[in-house]
Amino acid sequence: MKLLTSIRKLFKTKNNFPLPKDKIEELGVTGIRNLPNGIDILRFYDNLLITQYYCEQQMIQFPEKPAGLILRSYNENYGRKSLTPHRKVDLRIIELVPEMFLKQLEHKNTVVTWEKSAKDFEGRIIVIDYEAAVIDGVSESESDGFIDLYDLPPIDTWFYMTKNNEDRVDLYAWVPNYFVPLVEGAIAVNCLDLISWVNPKEFGF
Repeated sequence: MKLLTSIRKLFKTKNNFPLPKDKIEELGVTGIRNLPNGIDILRFYDNLLITQYYCEQQMIQFPEKPAGLILRSYNENYGRKSLTPHRKVDLRIIELVPEMFLKQLEHKNTVVTWEKSAKDFEGRIIVIDYEAAVIDGVSESESDGFIDLYDLPPIDTWFYMTKNNEDRVDLYAWVPNYFVPLVEGAIAVNCLDLISWVNPKEFGF
């Protein structure tokens, strides 16, 4: 939590991305050890913070939307097929995730409006080994659609990707507190344990 507090203090006066590289020592990033493979800690927190702001804005603007739709505001069309929300089985969706990840992150940077004061966000982070997903719909059903047919969380929550030890891609996503119980249910029934909570201590929370 100390690291997040330091980053938020920085953004009181500098509300732009990415974080200045000369702030590494000041933020205490060099003191964090044993990060998962390939994690750029500054980029990780850059993306997390903008995603937290974006998700909060969506929840305030559309409080009536159900769990399966509210944080799926970014939607890109490919011909007649839309990536989100996912319903009909189409394995090409898994292949589109890296491309869509970059597009939705660019979209957030374009539309997020910043507040001057530091802000705390309540929630947790999940990591999904989505390329190994079994499309059985169990986690989708247990989470009221928050986790979809492909074991993917809502696209608005995505904020980081990196290779894992199995040479597949891990997707990191922000889960606001309101949806944590739904994700707990999805994790409990996931047959391959592809969805898990991030250990806060690994990232300096």
